[in-house]
Amino acid sequence: MYKRDAAFRNDLVDKAEAWYLKHEKRYMNTVKLIGKEMLSRVEFNLAMRHMQAPFDDVELYLLYEMLEPNEMGEVEFVKFAEVILQQYVAKDSMENTLLQMPSEESHMWLLLTFRIPSLDAFDTTLTFEALVTIHHTGNMLRRLILTKKDNLPSHSLIIFTDPARYTSTVIRCNEQLCEVGYSGGSKSFPHEEKEEIIPSKILTPSERILGKLEKLAKRDDKVLEYKSREYLSTWSAYEQFVAQVEKWYDKNSKRYMRYMSQYGKDVISEVEFKTVMRDLHVPFTDVQVHILFMWLDPKRTGQVEFSRLYEALYAALYKRFAVDDDHKTMNIEYQKKWIRMTFKSPTCDLLEMPTTFEALIHLGFTGAMLTELIRARVPALATRNFVIFTDHSRYSETLVHCNQRLYEFEYTGGPKCAPKEGTIFYEFSMGHIDCPLLLNLNPKEKQRPEESEVPGQQDATSTVAKDQTSSD
Repeated sequence: MYKRDAAFRNDLVDKAEAWYLKHEKRYMNTVKLIGKEMLSRVEFNLAMRHMQAPFDDVELYLLYEMLEPNEMGEVEFVKFAEVILQQYVAKDSMENTLLQMPSEESHMWLLLTFRIPSLDAFDTTLTFEALVTIHHTGNMLRRLILTKKDNLPSHSLIIFTDPARYTSTVIRCNEQLCEVGYSGGSKSFPHEEKEEIIPSKILTPSERILGKLEKLAKRDDKVLEYKSREYLSTWSAYEQFVAQVEKWYDKNSKRYMRYMSQYGKDVISEVEFKTVMRDLHVPFTDVQVHILFMWLDPKRTGQVEFSRLYEALYAALYKRFAVDDDHKTMNIEYQKKWIRMTFKSPTCDLLEMPTTFEALIHLGFTGAMLTELIRARVPALATRNFVIFTDHSRYSETLVHCNQRLYEFEYTGGPKCAPKEGTIFYEFSMGHIDCPLLLNLNPKEKQRPEESEVPGQQDATSTVAKDQTSSD
């Protein structure tokens, strides 16, 4: 009976966590062969022995009891990782209490507010407060978050102290809060936030030269705008220039994105845009390059998103069609093209966020038009990086690119008075066209996807090189 003491239980938790992290996939596949979610003690022991798990009969008995059997004596095998994590957090809390024993008067207490910046606008229940010490490490904070909020769609967490500088303020696993600038107080009056010192920005020689060039570029803009209006005064010149840019972009989109990405930011200035276009040796004059910049910057802010060049090209073409269209003539089109579309975000649906909406659209909508519609209907989205697809089970095969229309997919329209119904999905992206945040659509299944189900790296790179989508 001496093995049932606290020391033995803590050693068992460490041993079980190390084994599960190494054999998680094998554990899930082996237990699933039994064909049911609830296992008896005999079935659990047989599965563990079949995997040759390094546990004796007493340890298997304790692990089974940790899973909290129901009245029928059965346990839910998918809760193994969750139970081990809870036991590990309890063990760390006990060790931290016994070793450090912080008193109420010691200045090491901190009232931390945990939040997800990209989801703050949805007013979710993911934000919470917790009283911790300045000796808490990143690993302890991660376990605390997973214990407090077990409904997160992913356990891959990144903890940082400043959203504006998250790459340089990431808290590592073994890094304590006192090492990243947090100071504590007494338990009765704990500190609530980090005291930050924002250094004054010092311009580098390259930034000073860039500032001077931007001032000179503003002087030249007046002349270039006059020549641009003169160049695009006729419809034939307008149409010829659009066709020329489209032909060049189809052949050089990969080089264009690679050169523009060297700045390390999504939004660039006029000088930066024109400098890259000159480095690319584009077959355009200075007036034509200025026209492209104006199409990318219709509000004249001086800053553009270079990844939206293809979208800006067709937006300018659409505006010209609208201006030159004869409103007295009626173009009778095929009327069975209307569809009442339901827009859903699978990951956000799990968190019960207001991202689902309906809209009456026609099958001529492109991916770029759907992107703008989503941004207009869900203004609380904290990012512009998301992808649109028609089937959540085959998202890599059913992506809607920015220049693709809904006619190309399996949608059926109807008259405007009685439209058909359909569903389309959008998801946050992780930087590539076919890498959404989507991990598991069924909250009841905690199993990770098989390796064969994960799209290969070759598909991701080939799709990015082929076309730019609505994930801007």
